[in-house]
Amino acid sequence: MTQAMTGRLIAAVGVVLGIVALWTSALPGGGKYWDDGTLGGALLILMILTGLLLAWAYTTGRKDLDTAAAALGTIACGIYLFVPILLAFNHLTDLNTGAWLGVCTVLIPIGCWLTADRRTTIVATNRTTGLAACTLGMVLVLVGIWTHATTGSTYWSYSGQGHNIGITLLVLTILTAVTLLAAMNGTTWATDAALLWSTLTFGLTMFVLTGAAFNDLGQVKIGGWLAAIGGISLVAGVMTLRGTLMARTAPRPATAM
Repeated sequence: MTQAMTGRLIAAVGVVLGIVALWTSALPGGGKYWDDGTLGGALLILMILTGLLLAWAYTTGRKDLDTAAAALGTIACGIYLFVPILLAFNHLTDLNTGAWLGVCTVLIPIGCWLTADRRTTIVATNRTTGLAACTLGMVLVLVGIWTHATTGSTYWSYSGQGHNIGITLLVLTILTAVTLLAAMNGTTWATDAALLWSTLTFGLTMFVLTGAAFNDLGQVKIGGWLAAIGGISLVAGVMTLRGTLMARTAPRPATAM
């Protein structure tokens, strides 16, 4: 079995476990992710799209499709990680099987990392746009951490459960910045790492917004919107820069003598 096939198989297991997690008791009190139709629907769509991209990548051998699958799967992983991170150190034992199955979606980026070919080029030329989008995204996420995200809560002190979410968002933002700097200095693997951290950040910021959509959207305050918009901008910027940086570091074709 080739490394690419192994990676896609690992990622596919993550997709299956992510789907099973939707209908398995996950939250304190026995709640399921599917109980919130909007949150469950968004996760299901992300899992299906990730699975389709993996299947397409397998049949065509196109590793850019693995990258797209990794991005979507990591966004879903970020959503699934929100509650375990929130309850860490205080009520982690209150989580049920579905929550841990959701955490297993981390297998998606792990598998796609094994598949990635960092010698290939993604077409992109505008570094300025990418840097501007990344900078804006990081600023908005950081401001959103300390601004009210929901009624009575900030990400830094969410729902009386401590600073776990805020610290995680802060660390992910720093990791994104550090890996982007490494990528601009010629470290090719850092482009994939930056994509991982940015999509994970976006997933975390989407949990509140997705869960409140259509039912309690009025409960989402400015911090929730700022962080989510920042997450979108960060992912868009990293994707743009990733193409530019990988194009710059890709080996040039040999010229005839």
